[in-house]
Amino acid sequence: MERAAVKREKLSAAALAGDEDHLGALPDDILIEILLILGTRASARTSVLSRRWRRLWCLLPAFEFGPEAGSHIIRAALAAHEATSLRRLSVFPEDSGPGPMAEWLPVAARRLSGDLLLFNLRPDLEGNEEIREGGIGDEFLDLPCFATAISLTLNLGFLTLAVPPSGVFARLTDLVLRDVRFCCPCELSDAISSPRFPSLKKLTVEDAHGLSNFTIHSDSLIKIVLKKVKGLRLLDVVAPSLRVLIVFSCFADVSVGSQFVANISAPKLDSLQWINAFDPSTVRFGKMENLRWLGTSYFYVYGQGDLMNNNNPLRLLQHFQFDAIPTLSLALAYLPVIIDHEYLMEDMTVLPDIEVAVCGSDCFCDLPPNWISEEFVLNFLQEMKISQLRGTEHEMAFVKRLLSWAASLKEMTIKFYHSITESTAKELCKQLLSISRPEIRMKFYFYRGVHKVLYVPED
Repeated sequence: MERAAVKREKLSAAALAGDEDHLGALPDDILIEILLILGTRASARTSVLSRRWRRLWCLLPAFEFGPEAGSHIIRAALAAHEATSLRRLSVFPEDSGPGPMAEWLPVAARRLSGDLLLFNLRPDLEGNEEIREGGIGDEFLDLPCFATAISLTLNLGFLTLAVPPSGVFARLTDLVLRDVRFCCPCELSDAISSPRFPSLKKLTVEDAHGLSNFTIHSDSLIKIVLKKVKGLRLLDVVAPSLRVLIVFSCFADVSVGSQFVANISAPKLDSLQWINAFDPSTVRFGKMENLRWLGTSYFYVYGQGDLMNNNNPLRLLQHFQFDAIPTLSLALAYLPVIIDHEYLMEDMTVLPDIEVAVCGSDCFCDLPPNWISEEFVLNFLQEMKISQLRGTEHEMAFVKRLLSWAASLKEMTIKFYHSITESTAKELCKQLLSISRPEIRMKFYFYRGVHKVLYVPED
């Protein structure tokens, strides 16, 4: 017994003697690159390794926090940050209200010198128009002034946002606001149109409510994207440097009696996409002598002669009929059943030069699906990756054929389509494993919100 105890003691001493911290001897900049690969949560845990590692994670130039991180954790991490600048901050809370976000946003505003991505995960928003229309509670989120940030991307899950009445966003070049309600529509207009955003180049507002009047007077903006801004009645844009303007599904059709006004003054504009109702008496475009690309809403090729949907692209084309615009993007909609509908393309008389590209008789589209019975030889294929798999009958049959052709396959990685549910993904995994071979290492990924998750099937 005594000899065994001595042996154990010697082994322990030898182990301790050989347990050197080789990583700890590396320079800080290399260790920080390693910690960036690990992620914020794992990096913070390295502080227990030794005194050398204790404050190292606080020097990271980028932080990322998932749904499991509480607001107090985010605030504490930001407060402990010691690097000269925080270049990127990504936060993915789940079903968060304004209160928890307000705990850490002011700290982030003081620390951030780069990009902020805030994505409030709301699974209940899918198809829930009541929440989209009515918002969530009576609270609102006060957006602090990010004086040194370069880019802000806020997907708020239809929380109500209040834009600060003061403060200069001196370095901000990109502002993206999605799934948002506005506390007061004039706040955003006043902020964007004032010297408080002197460097703003790109503005995107998408899936927004509460913005009935939107005035944008900016000397710096070069791109504006407005998509599904519900209830918009007035759009006033004066942007002498603007190059790209996209307005998609913001104004209701005039056929239902809605009144809207749009005034666009952008003399340097070279790309315009207007997929909306268009009434030349209320939508006024200034001179656009540099316009090179025009996109319109879809046009029904067949239908009734008085089809209202076709009025909008026709009116828009008529407005620009005398302008030399090199490129026109026009989506043609073919109804599945024609019956006795009229051929409405004859109404379009303002296209002097049209080049139609169609598939030839030998196009691959018309070839028979020989892959079902044809044998291919993939004897040297050892690794295969398939992305965006939906699990359709056609796709599963094709994967089965691939497996039969690749006799030397050692590894297959499959990433499911982002909207595939976890239960469906697991069921598809079972099917794929049943048609695979034991020697093939199968790896499966599916999505939980915006996060890609590795799925390991149970034996």
